[in-house]
Amino acid sequence: VLRTLVETGYGLGQESGDYRKMIAAELAQAYGYVREVTPNPYATGAFMLKGDCHNCKVFCKAKLLGRTPELSDGGTVPAQLLLEALQTQRYSVLPPHLERAMRTEDAKIESGTANVQHMEFVLDAACYADMADYAQKSRQKTVVRCMQAQADLLNLTTLLRVRKNGQGIKVLTQALVPGGTVEHKTFLDALHATDDALIQQLHMQAYRE
Repeated sequence: VLRTLVETGYGLGQESGDYRKMIAAELAQAYGYVREVTPNPYATGAFMLKGDCHNCKVFCKAKLLGRTPELSDGGTVPAQLLLEALQTQRYSVLPPHLERAMRTEDAKIESGTANVQHMEFVLDAACYADMADYAQKSRQKTVVRCMQAQADLLNLTTLLRVRKNGQGIKVLTQALVPGGTVEHKTFLDALHATDDALIQQLHMQAYRE
């Protein structure tokens, strides 16, 4: 399979024996192309912000473990540019909510008070807040609805996971993200609802199927 891919030019000259590098090279080119040609950077950026959030998490965890982070080119900020910025604490390359979250979490890492699970919650919440902002700035109703749906469905998934793991309302409160159409209080009130009553209690009829 790798030989066939190499023969078609896949991987942009990366080592044919390392499919991860080949995929990373193709993704970097694809995301770079999107950033270059998009007529509405807020519309495409809303979808790509998850890549920035992922890279921030990778950077923080690598810093906690004393390792070199390997970022990917899936966000609004090219991986190498973001890595250099985070290493020199130039957080302003990130959108506003992620910028503030990274300042806070990086300071906790420096002081030895960081908590990995809480860090992920903080960065996810910041990411979805920026996604909602980008969607509004795009002035595209489809993008706005899509970002709202992603937030609602992530919160529903989080609720189901917390219920299954028996983690309680404190974890659920920290893990819920902004930007959806369903209020956080509704998810919190539904924590102990039956599975059959859940969708109706959450007023999520649009997502029933």
